[in-house]
Amino acid sequence: MFNLLPILPLDGGHVLKSIAFSMNSLVGLLLCAGAAGAGIFISYSLGLALLGFLLIVGCVEIGFEWRSRYMTHLLPLDRYGQIFSTVWYLATVSGLVAIIWYFAGTGDALLGLPLQVLRS
Repeated sequence: MFNLLPILPLDGGHVLKSIAFSMNSLVGLLLCAGAAGAGIFISYSLGLALLGFLLIVGCVEIGFEWRSRYMTHLLPLDRYGQIFSTVWYLATVSGLVAIIWYFAGTGDALLGLPLQVLRS
């Protein structure tokens, strides 16, 4: 799940950067910032402080990368690619969070470790 966080150079950061830079406008950056802001709010309301902090770091990094977006080697996505990538990314992250939450509720200390790390 950590690999899917929207922080560069992790895979989640590359997905977010690809979606934001494909929109090639301020709207793309604002949309990604709004989604990351919602993720930060949700993570802090669920008590996942580390996840919220890493999302903040990812937002700052995407903001800095936005300035040099014209020098990137990413191929722009069309509208279908942007929507599909966003939905697929959110579904994957939600599924992984649900799996971690489920196994943490089984009572096994080792299976609950990822959730304890995210809560720290």
